[in-house]
Amino acid sequence: MFRNALTIGMLMTGLTLAGPAHAGDAFEVASESCFAIGQNLAARQGATLVGAEAAQQNGQSGCRVVLLYQGQGGERPRREETFVAQ
Repeated sequence: MFRNALTIGMLMTGLTLAGPAHAGDAFEVASESCFAIGQNLAARQGATLVGAEAAQQNGQSGCRVVLLYQGQGGERPRREETFVAQ
């Protein structure tokens, strides 16, 4: 039993040292997550989602979300960029 635990531990260490096989996949997941966060924010604020992407601000990771708000009385729509920390 100890031998199996040792073997599993060595395999896990090897996998950890090797790193992820597809580092780009993590960015894609973050982008999809940011898009979902942007959709949620737009729905809550009555805005239209223009875009959302993974970003960092002041060393903190999160999402940069761009929303478009309907103009009042024939005014142009208002564009707003927001950072949502994760």
